[in-house]
Amino acid sequence: MTYDHKWTERLDPQFGMDAFKPAFAFGAGQGFWPVRYEEVRLRDTLLRGVDAVLHLEVTLRNPGPQRQRETVLVMVGDSVASVTPSFRRLRDFRSVDLGPGEIQKVRFAIPVKEFCFVGLDMRDVLEKGWFNASIQQFNLPFRWEP
Repeated sequence: MTYDHKWTERLDPQFGMDAFKPAFAFGAGQGFWPVRYEEVRLRDTLLRGVDAVLHLEVTLRNPGPQRQRETVLVMVGDSVASVTPSFRRLRDFRSVDLGPGEIQKVRFAIPVKEFCFVGLDMRDVLEKGWFNASIQQFNLPFRWEP
């Protein structure tokens, strides 16, 4: 099963939560030291119009004594949709080199058109409502309206 799945696809036939058991979470990597995600911010929590852009910023810190590379993943999920929405989907990413003790801000600008899904008529559709952007342990709800 891919990282892009619906919440119900995690269930097993016996109605437990054992069907989806990856060895590691999608994007999980091992470095010499854990990179700290110190702050994640949304510029706006209400986006309007088909040309709107979701702006996010994350502050990373390498607390270790060695240079490290961290891949920052931005996942977005639709809270409610006319078809069962994906639990989360990768919408953008950056690979960042961090020196020992270095702090770096990483910015993302994701057009809302990227949040489309295949609707009942098999065409891309973007429905108004609540979405959730997540980076590591940070969950950032936002709303989009046409």
